[in-house]
Amino acid sequence: MTRLFLSLFAGISAALVLLYFVLEAFTTHWYADLANDVAVGQARGVSNVLEVFLRDYPAQEAGEIMERAFGDSDIPVAMARYDASQVPSLAPGQMKALNPDEFLLHYRTLDGQWRMILGPVYLPPEVAMVEGVALALVFGCLGMVCLAWIWWLHRKIRGLEQNTLAFAAGNLDIRAPTGMRWRLGSLNDHFNTMASRISRLIFSHKSLTNAVAHELRTPIFRMRFRLDTLENDTSPPVREEALAGAREDIDELENLVEELLDHARLERLESTLPLMEVDLRRWLTQLFPRLKHHSPVSMTLRVEYRDACQVNIDARLLARALDNLVRNAQTYAREGIVLTLDSDGEHALLHVDDDGQGVPLSERERIFEPFVRLDQSRTRATGGHGLGLSIVREAIRLMGGQIRVDDSPQGGARFTLALPLRQRTA
Repeated sequence: MTRLFLSLFAGISAALVLLYFVLEAFTTHWYADLANDVAVGQARGVSNVLEVFLRDYPAQEAGEIMERAFGDSDIPVAMARYDASQVPSLAPGQMKALNPDEFLLHYRTLDGQWRMILGPVYLPPEVAMVEGVALALVFGCLGMVCLAWIWWLHRKIRGLEQNTLAFAAGNLDIRAPTGMRWRLGSLNDHFNTMASRISRLIFSHKSLTNAVAHELRTPIFRMRFRLDTLENDTSPPVREEALAGAREDIDELENLVEELLDHARLERLESTLPLMEVDLRRWLTQLFPRLKHHSPVSMTLRVEYRDACQVNIDARLLARALDNLVRNAQTYAREGIVLTLDSDGEHALLHVDDDGQGVPLSERERIFEPFVRLDQSRTRATGGHGLGLSIVREAIRLMGGQIRVDDSPQGGARFTLALPLRQRTA
């Protein structure tokens, strides 16, 4: 809004300044000279008559004759002695208008002693029309400036409209140009941000749909196979084995549905998630025994950050995120897991380190996408459905934090949760 106002204001101001100088030159020189020449031409005959009378009569008497003769004419006259202080720079025999707006002509007699005032002299309509034409040109120029500005704005809006129509027609790769020639405030940037988000959502939706179909196919196929087995063989051992397998498949489907619901719920939540201030060091100390419970490998808690560690979190979501990271580390760890609390001065850092095989550098972004499992040999029972890390990322995002994966000092992978520290007031 400000940029549009300033551009229009600057354009009109520049046009007004230019027109001012043009009109100043027009009225001061060309039009004033034209009007003076026309008026002098109309009154030249009167001055010639005066000079004839001055040869035969005294100046005062000649002036009285002229005043009576032209009193009722279109050009009334009056005589007065010439006073250089009143009418400077008027040569003998010269006639001119001292004030162009009044068109009173002053004529100095050839002897230089007398001055005749003629007028006001009325100009012909075609000369007076020049002022109207000049005024029309002023408004015409202002109209052209406004038209040029509107065309400039319309071109930008039209370009953005074409991008919007193309995007709506299915071209998800199109983006609005951000150069000054096509930029419409910050609208182009906002359009591109929106388009990128929508593209990612649509791609994610398609990928999620395909992945869900794939994840459901395997347990459904196993359940159908077991039902076929029960139809052909109803012996107690076979029946018990088929029922136990069916229960496992149902549990797997139930876990998948729960994870999908959790993932969808986190994606729908906004950044206005209500958070509470907690002492992360105390909270982590209380949570650690539950994380360590039934762990197949050893777990160690290290608190490297000894100062006050106040953060705004959703305790349930953060506990779920840490539980997912610990269970992921337990799958890969050979001997132990180390959970560390540290800080970089602005963020509280929660490191989950294992001594497993680590995560390849090329996969450290993709690993947080839904249904991504780097070890394709792992089964659903040992590796889950590939939603755990995606749920962790969404949970940390809602708390204003970030997650990243690096190489661990233990030799495996290090997953780091970075949560903003609450600023301490003086």
